[in-house]
Amino acid sequence: GDNHFFKSLLNARFYYPAFLDGVFRINTELGMLTRTTSEEAPTTERFKLGGVSSLRGFRPFSIGPKKISTTGESLLIGGDRQFLMNLEYELPLIRTMGIKGVLFYDIGSAFDGNRVDDVRHDVGVGFRWFSPFGPIRVEMGFPLDRKEGEKKSVTQFAITPPF
Repeated sequence: GDNHFFKSLLNARFYYPAFLDGVFRINTELGMLTRTTSEEAPTTERFKLGGVSSLRGFRPFSIGPKKISTTGESLLIGGDRQFLMNLEYELPLIRTMGIKGVLFYDIGSAFDGNRVDDVRHDVGVGFRWFSPFGPIRVEMGFPLDRKEGEKKSVTQFAITPPF
């Protein structure tokens, strides 16, 4: 192809039965993008975090390295490395309907090179319904290190399984 890079992801998950018939879950993901020539990797391939599948207290694809455009606007370009960890406790609320509640804590960052900076984290709650149409998730996250321009909370809806 026309792109000259390798993109690697390492993912580890741990599930442990807990009290009240709940499940304690840990998801860890490391990512690395390595160029094979002097060409930059496409922005679409770089790592950006935020959203229901990563840092749930932030808007989708809003976390990662930025650059300033010629007009002075901050543009998210993403990183060539990423670290993400999700910790959650999921417990059944209405067993007959397949409705569960979840409490979570997320931590992670997308960054360039070996310099790990601007690590972000959030906490939140959510509901999951394992419906006949597939798993439906509604989750509300609260950034613990909110910056200027970021919302106090982010509510997200998805038709996708948890990690």
